[in-house]
Amino acid sequence: MSTLETNLIQPATGTALTVGASGDTITVPSGATLTAPGHVLQVVTGTRTTTSSTNSTSFVTADLSASITPSSSSNKVFIMASFDVAGESPYNGGAPQWTLYRDSTNLGNATNGMASLYTNVSGWAAVGLCLTNLDSPSSTSSITYAVYQRTQNASYAAVLGGDYNGAGQTVASITLLEVAG
Repeated sequence: MSTLETNLIQPATGTALTVGASGDTITVPSGATLTAPGHVLQVVTGTRTTTSSTNSTSFVTADLSASITPSSSSNKVFIMASFDVAGESPYNGGAPQWTLYRDSTNLGNATNGMASLYTNVSGWAAVGLCLTNLDSPSSTSSITYAVYQRTQNASYAAVLGGDYNGAGQTVASITLLEVAG
């Protein structure tokens, strides 16, 4: 086997460069980085199986988070959080709400977050919820992304995941994908 060392490879003609032939395997060694815009560089996941409930009218952590350290400040982070939610609200208001935070920054609407659970009757409601966001943190430091929740009326709770009504445990997850910029 021969080793070729160079700083630039470019096509002699046209705009396409072919590496290898049909049936060949191109190997990127462990510790090496292959980057292209849109390429997923790393994936981090956090989960929880217990209930997080609040009567706070300000956004508070729902204890569902994951941390990632981007390899370049030009990279983006795609956040996907999936979980069951429940809430009790009167017909005239008090809806529970959920949002995503990057460290201390609310990535949703400052007042209403990213999702609300409104009902057309008084009482409890429960649904599956998925929050997504493509964030540009412009950082190479460790960043924590987390789900936060609140309720519009302190008399009514916002609940994330778990055994909120005796139906059994659910798994809540948050997944972070670093995407090359």
